[in-house]
Amino acid sequence: MKIVDKSLTDSAMLLKKNYNAVDLAKFLMCLCVAYAHIAFFQDIAPFWNDFATKYVMRLTVPFFFMTTSFFLFRRVEEDKDGYRQIKKYIMKFLRLYIVWTLLYMPAVIVDKVIKYPYGGIKEGILYAVTDIFRGASYTQLWFLAALCVGTAVTGLCLYIHAKPTVIVCFAFAVYALGIWIQSYYGLFFGFLFIALGLFFARKSVKLKGITVAAGFFLSMVMGYMEVFVFPVNAITANGEMWFFLIPASFFLFYFITHMELKDRKIYGKLRELSMMFYYLHMLVNFGYRCMIKALELLWKKDLVNMFVQYLVVVAVSLLLSEAVLRLSRTQKFSWLKILY
Repeated sequence: MKIVDKSLTDSAMLLKKNYNAVDLAKFLMCLCVAYAHIAFFQDIAPFWNDFATKYVMRLTVPFFFMTTSFFLFRRVEEDKDGYRQIKKYIMKFLRLYIVWTLLYMPAVIVDKVIKYPYGGIKEGILYAVTDIFRGASYTQLWFLAALCVGTAVTGLCLYIHAKPTVIVCFAFAVYALGIWIQSYYGLFFGFLFIALGLFFARKSVKLKGITVAAGFFLSMVMGYMEVFVFPVNAITANGEMWFFLIPASFFLFYFITHMELKDRKIYGKLRELSMMFYYLHMLVNFGYRCMIKALELLWKKDLVNMFVQYLVVVAVSLLLSEAVLRLSRTQKFSWLKILY
């Protein structure tokens, strides 16, 4: 394993290079996302739970945005065919959002309608429908809606011939606006990191290893101050959006994309699994919660164990992901490809 300080802009190299470290990082980050959604340390060690979920693990979603954007825009030229490809990807993200929202509908009904804490069923239905149309139908699915919006705006900027640097500056202004009005989802968060993915795909970025290490370390130190010591507002205090997340994500992405790991089949498998795992894990979590609730009613005792819940959700999600991927490659179940 080594860090290679070389440009990523040469098209031949870009298309031939296998980003095995990216595949490994995405898989590990998906496990982190699952932890953030279950947070079994929340009652045992609240500070360390917040340290993980509001601080360290906040790097995961920006990395997902940047890698998706990077692999899209390194293949797309600024011509009519290229814009058609961008539109195709936007429609794919929209399709995935709709399909997975429909699959999560039982969870949406239970968690957002029946359990709605600020009113009755009517208010809960209005809340759920509003969330669906604003791109936040259920927990992690907002990522897909944000991809649609952020990719569309980035593509529009390219269409009017804006340079990657200009797009990043514009996206930063949108991000800052999101912090000011405390709006986390969609355009305000995703656009900037999609623009950074475009920047890496189109520009020559050459940094020394010591610069990357120092930049990441200082960004994380300042980010800690921003989240835990001097939060700007509630959205930074919750770790959802903070300014130093931007340089931290920048340096982390540079490090991982310049890390070379020997080619092995496992990395391709991890790439596929991480994608399905991300979509599936909260559906599995919902099923587990329903099962535990039914058993508690039957046996009249508390069966909640968040650590066991995390292990079961991860294991079952991985098994289901592998099953879906394998079945989708058969002629009979090829329709399952609609899930990814």
